[in-house]
Amino acid sequence: MFDFKNLNVFTKARDFNHELQKVLDGHELETNSSDRLSDGAYRIMLNIARGTAPRSPKVRAVCFTEARACVHECAAILDYLLVTNQIEQGACDQLVEPLDSLSKMLYVLSLKTSEMPEKRVEKAEPVHS
Repeated sequence: MFDFKNLNVFTKARDFNHELQKVLDGHELETNSSDRLSDGAYRIMLNIARGTAPRSPKVRAVCFTEARACVHECAAILDYLLVTNQIEQGACDQLVEPLDSLSKMLYVLSLKTSEMPEKRVEKAEPVHS
């Protein structure tokens, strides 16, 4: 089983992506904005998944930090869409709320992960027959 499926932050990111796709389907948006927003939502999920794979806490922390950066990119694009009247306030709020929560969760996850001690991996001795 993949560890990322057990993380609340991954579930929240997946749910955000699902809701985002519904909103994108119902609006006529600039192609660039729509594509970048969709890509950012996928990168949030993928960076969280990547963060569960490596053994090194530093590498894991970088993945979670990158996921958080994608959260901020999505929030910036939503702000742009709101200001340019391409999306209504209600739809924007519906999407920004989980982004705010994701940002906080990823910040804590990144911080805690980066503070974890490095595990020393002992070299395996060859098996002699």
